[in-house]
Amino acid sequence: MKIFLFTFLVLASSLMAKDYSNKTLVYPYYPRSGGESYHNISNEDICKVGYTKKVRKVSLATRRLVFKRYGITQGHFKEYEVDHILSLALGGNNSINNLFPQPYENYMSFNGKALRMGAREKDVVETNLYRRICHGEISIKEAQEIISTNWVGYYLKLKGKI
Repeated sequence: MKIFLFTFLVLASSLMAKDYSNKTLVYPYYPRSGGESYHNISNEDICKVGYTKKVRKVSLATRRLVFKRYGITQGHFKEYEVDHILSLALGGNNSINNLFPQPYENYMSFNGKALRMGAREKDVVETNLYRRICHGEISIKEAQEIISTNWVGYYLKLKGKI
């Protein structure tokens, strides 16, 4: 009985889902916060054509401040995008606490292969979540929770990897 129980526990632990939350990323400059959003923002607000262009107000000075805050020197700016932790399309705001330098080229090991999980991959998740909000499938809060805690796992599911 003890051998069966031990074997069962070993097997069960090996079958448990692997953690693909954002904390699995090895960003040298991972966001210091879960992001910030506009208060009382509605689906109608963010789903209007042109909404993000209307509210996007991140100056060059703010971008430089983000790089300075995270210790990135000018010679490396082109390797990063100053990104919103909670994207504008998901109700995020332009606060310095909602901005971070996200690398274009960031890789994680997945099934023995290097899988890129940089700025472009996060954009795929943001676009999908935005569309789901505007189709009434999820709330803004649900989308913000996914993007701030588990965009990596969400991306992998979207791409049929897990």
